[in-house]
Amino acid sequence: AIALVSIDGAAPAEVIANLRTPIERERLRAVLGEIAQIVSGDHVRPRLDLVTWETLFAGDSATIRELARRIRLIARSDEPVWIAGHDGSGRAIVARGIHDRSSRRSHPFVALNAGALADESLSTKLFTGTHAAVALAARGTLFIEQASHLGPRTQRELLEFLDHTRGDESRPRVIVGFESEKVTSGISQDLYYRLKVLEIEIPPLVERVRDLEEIVTRMLQ
Repeated sequence: AIALVSIDGAAPAEVIANLRTPIERERLRAVLGEIAQIVSGDHVRPRLDLVTWETLFAGDSATIRELARRIRLIARSDEPVWIAGHDGSGRAIVARGIHDRSSRRSHPFVALNAGALADESLSTKLFTGTHAAVALAARGTLFIEQASHLGPRTQRELLEFLDHTRGDESRPRVIVGFESEKVTSGISQDLYYRLKVLEIEIPPLVERVRDLEEIVTRMLQ
């Protein structure tokens, strides 16, 4: 175990914590295999997200009940959706919730983070080749997170895609996530109006004081 760990520094604490004393041979072999996969890059452990659907919709305030109602309503449409909310507020959860309640739910939900890719790379991942996001999400939903970071090339191609695929159910529905309603200065006016057909604003916690006890309880669980 020490030899494997020394290749890439200390192994993740949660992996080592799985070893109990007295050490069981099979358990040791399983943990060593997991460490080897992490070191070789063949295995990525899932991130533990504190904000889940259950967390986001904990409580029964009028604010959160209205958000749930709006998600159900928007899920009936195929038009683009604009989701605004602070980072960590659950934009991706809301997007997935819309998809799961729509007629497209049996088809793929594909998400890309525009803030993590340069303009050319994002454009390629979205539109180029059989493995492009628009192809992988066919008949399903394409969610573009941090859409305020969309570059000029991607904006042009996305606008063209939206203009030429309206009403085509074989193409994915487009949902975009923005950090806030105000972060729109880099988005062309034409694209702005094509994306903002339906909109959802995720309420900040300051508007959900009544729900906080239930939210924190679910996070702790």
